[in-house]
Amino acid sequence: MTGLKIAQYAFLSWFRVRGGVIGPSVFLAIMFTVEGSFWSHLSDQGTLRGYSSAEILAYAFISLVVSQVVACTGEPDSASQKIEAGQLDPLLIRPYGFLPQMFCHQIGISLARLLWLVPLVALIEFACLGEVRWPGLFSLLFTLPLGAGMNFLINQILATGTFYFQDSYFLVVFKETLFWIASGALIPLDLFPKSVATGLSLLPAAYIGFFPVKVALGQASFSYLVAAQLLYVMVLAAIASLIWSLGIRRYQAYGG
Repeated sequence: MTGLKIAQYAFLSWFRVRGGVIGPSVFLAIMFTVEGSFWSHLSDQGTLRGYSSAEILAYAFISLVVSQVVACTGEPDSASQKIEAGQLDPLLIRPYGFLPQMFCHQIGISLARLLWLVPLVALIEFACLGEVRWPGLFSLLFTLPLGAGMNFLINQILATGTFYFQDSYFLVVFKETLFWIASGALIPLDLFPKSVATGLSLLPAAYIGFFPVKVALGQASFSYLVAAQLLYVMVLAAIASLIWSLGIRRYQAYGG
């Protein structure tokens, strides 16, 4: 019940934050213009690896929306800074564990973003494909919160490297940059050479961005994606919990 209350609080608080809607809206408007200009040349060149011009535009626009829904809320930044400054005590005395609390918070935020952006996805599908693929659209209600949870856990694992060496948050920044390619946010993974596409499709990033978009377009299996996401969530949560526990012992041993 505590986790549900945290997710509910995060869901409601997102709509109260100034700029919560404006910032992503401006970003999406700019990126839609860039991506639309880049892929529009396909209209005169038939298909590209099985994608028509309309399909690749729909993929590009929806993937940008997905990237905003699954983006982290910034708590790993705060945790990394507090570790480095020796100010973790407020996190350690909470009655509910830090990782479960922040995971539920991330889920709530992603649901709030999703509620706001689902109509945009429907509009993209109708404008590009002439139809709204309703089963795929509803699949986002399950796949994107799980993807957001995965994204948080990966960032948390990287950020808690601060327990062991200074300025580890650069790893999160590097990961965010890498994810633009590895998650298929800019280029569908199946446009890469087969060996590269196969390798990327095994990484967590693909299950945060690429496969949810493919499922939304009716081009991949929903059940396979959810099963893979749940498996990744369990593995990542176990790793994050282990690193956090070991890090806390180290932190306390040095007088934190």
